[in-house]
Amino acid sequence: MLNSFIDKIVSYCLCTDIVSTDDVPWLRYGIEQRLSTFLNLIPFFLIALFLTDFWGALAFLVAFYLLKQKTGGIHAKTVSVCVCASLLTELTFLIGLYPHLNTSLLLCVNSVSTLLIFLFAPYNHPNMGLSDIEITGLRNSSRKIALSEQCCIVISWLMGFSSITRGLTTGVAMAAFLLSLAYVNDWRKVHENQKRSNS
Repeated sequence: MLNSFIDKIVSYCLCTDIVSTDDVPWLRYGIEQRLSTFLNLIPFFLIALFLTDFWGALAFLVAFYLLKQKTGGIHAKTVSVCVCASLLTELTFLIGLYPHLNTSLLLCVNSVSTLLIFLFAPYNHPNMGLSDIEITGLRNSSRKIALSEQCCIVISWLMGFSSITRGLTTGVAMAAFLLSLAYVNDWRKVHENQKRSNS
């Protein structure tokens, strides 16, 4: 259903010369990203609210979405798969990480997450075809956001707002994980192709 809706939008844009045929993959990717973000947002917040509290849920969503927009990450083949995978990943992080974040784990998770973002962001998905200038801009933006979020984490920790601290940390960690997973997935595909060509 979602794919047919996206097809109609793309067809309309082609028929009215809003985009050229060369820009169709970029347009489709952009529409899919925005639709999946919108569809994820409501259940994402409700799940986060159920597993944390209002401030923890809000901090988690803000940290994650601000970074994810700039860093990119693994991309599912369909919007519905993306929504399901995103919700499962959220559950994993909010159940497996959020409640266990003590001071030493906070320091470790934030250090590793920030390092991964600095090293690998942004992920240039094949459908996006980012130029060198765009990659540089997104890299700088993702680094600034990551550092800003780290400052917010330190301030909220010093002020004793533990749910905000843990929510921000979990959001940053999840964005860094999805970014890294995209590169792992690419490496796996290359490795499988090499195996096939050698056999």
